Amino acid sequence: MSNVCEKWFDEFVAEGRAELTGFLCRILRSADDAAEVSQEAYLKVYLALQQDTAREHCPKALLYTTARNLAISRLRHQKVIDRSALAVTVNQELQAERRSPEQFASSSEDLRDLLRVVNQLPPKCRQVLLLRMLEGLSQKEIAARLSIAVSTVEKHLAKALHSSRNAMAELKLSRSQEGAVPLLVTRMR
Repeated sequence: MSNVCEKWFDEFVAEGRAELTGFLCRILRSADDAAEVSQEAYLKVYLALQQDTAREHCPKALLYTTARNLAISRLRHQKVIDRSALAVTVNQELQAERRSPEQFASSSEDLRDLLRVVNQLPPKCRQVLLLRMLEGLSQKEIAARLSIAVSTVEKHLAKALHSSRNAMAELKLSRSQEGAVPLLVTRMR
């Protein structure tokens, strides 16, 4: 690009940066992501305008199309990352839960509590949890068996594990508080 073209492009960027960033912010819902995508879009358009074939396009339309495509790509990428993070979290929790039944089996009271907590789960969450824990089915196999999406299986598992863990923690806390009261009373005498 010649100096005249570079000067024109600098003015083009200065005039439209705020508008483009606002446009991207509405798509991405993040000012930081919008600023990054905006920068990348300007760079791609700058490089495209250096080629003779791109001069046929309206620069503003090219910029907005490029920015929109980059934003959509970023959203898709973030969705994949979010799903992966959820799957990793659920798998880690499942691994932790696999060790837990032996600990619960050592005490019949804890086992009864666990069964009570699992039975209080919403039906779909309970069904998904039991298929995973007792039958050892993968999330994909559970989804196929129940005719639901894998992401729905992940959500049900996450909800079941979270609810179960909270309910068990509440039970243990209430038991420890019940056991602590007589000790405090005897020490005060």
